[in-house]
Amino acid sequence: MKQVGILTEEQNGRVKDSVLGVISYLRQKGVSVCAFAFPPAPGAFTQQLGHYGVDTIYEIILETDSLNNDPQVRVQALAQAMQASEVSFLFGLTSPTGRDLLPRLAAIYHAPLVMDCTKVDLDSKIATTSMYSGKTEAMIRAEGERLFFGMRPNHHRKTPSPETPEVVAFQPEVTEATGIQYQETEVLADRGADLTEAKVIISGGRGLKNGDNFQILFDLARELEAGVGASRVAVDEGWVPYTMQVGQTGVKVNPLVYIACGISGSVQHFAGMQSSGLIIAINKDPKAPIVAKSDYYLLGDLFEVIPRLTEKLKARSGRKEE
Repeated sequence: MKQVGILTEEQNGRVKDSVLGVISYLRQKGVSVCAFAFPPAPGAFTQQLGHYGVDTIYEIILETDSLNNDPQVRVQALAQAMQASEVSFLFGLTSPTGRDLLPRLAAIYHAPLVMDCTKVDLDSKIATTSMYSGKTEAMIRAEGERLFFGMRPNHHRKTPSPETPEVVAFQPEVTEATGIQYQETEVLADRGADLTEAKVIISGGRGLKNGDNFQILFDLARELEAGVGASRVAVDEGWVPYTMQVGQTGVKVNPLVYIACGISGSVQHFAGMQSSGLIIAINKDPKAPIVAKSDYYLLGDLFEVIPRLTEKLKARSGRKEE
């Protein structure tokens, strides 16, 4: 059985659902999956990764926060762990972490790297990704002894496939003289669920008028356990940070439900959310492009619709107004 590797990512002490989705996708292809992890403690991910079909886990041990937060050190460790394993195909997410580590790894091995993949044929070594704002698909053939693929987050759903994984405690030989100094990790104010992981996303655009008005989206997101996104206009105006931008030049998302509030729906924005399971638009303009592209739309004032929806959801859950 062919063995492939997966670079894990964690959030709040657990492996991200997007990683588990990629593992499930690979298991459906009948391959053995080896996970490379930087767990917060030995055995932290064993049960979770085993439940979704991982056969082998390389727990990479870095002794200090300074080393663990240095991408050059992590890449050294990953390269050594890959060398010790039988893995020739390594998968990760097209996420900030994946964009940081996968190109560095590919450079070490002088190997091909394809990012934002939706599927990969392991036999033909052909990866599928989208191009031209999602208007067409590109099929890219990779050649080499080692191949690297960044998968689109949240594109594949996790499916249990229990295994009892072998756990390898791996102590790499790394150098601290990388030129990068770790200072601290700053936790930003709550912005709702991670956009790449969220099953529901509520995004705002020009119709929100200013940054303060995004609070009504955060209030609704809290009731739906949703993430909050934004159009490029909202980001360019300085209303919200770039990390919230959904679109061709922002993050590409794949939620089950995408709610676009006061967003016209440019081609660039649509490129970042067109693979959503269900698209709902709230807009006053019936001729807005997003209306034609949505599965359901509500023609109305978002400043009336969203607070009323939030109140209804609070009433159903029994929560009191804060």
